[in-house]
Amino acid sequence: MTTGSLCASCGFDLAEVPFTSIRHSSEGPVAYLRCVCGQWVIALAGQVIGVAGDSDFSERAVPNAAER
Repeated sequence: MTTGSLCASCGFDLAEVPFTSIRHSSEGPVAYLRCVCGQWVIALAGQVIGVAGDSDFSERAVPNAAER
């Protein structure tokens, strides 16, 4: 993953996240990663090209005052 590629949901540096799966295509390697916030990230040749689904983990990770 290219340094400076950030998760669209939480801004975490994806260079620190291990690849979950890598497939090879005519455009270059396609990597699927699971960010620390729970968001699935898709990268092509080291650049983030999309995300899959939603992640509500980051919303649940920080309880609001009513939940404390």
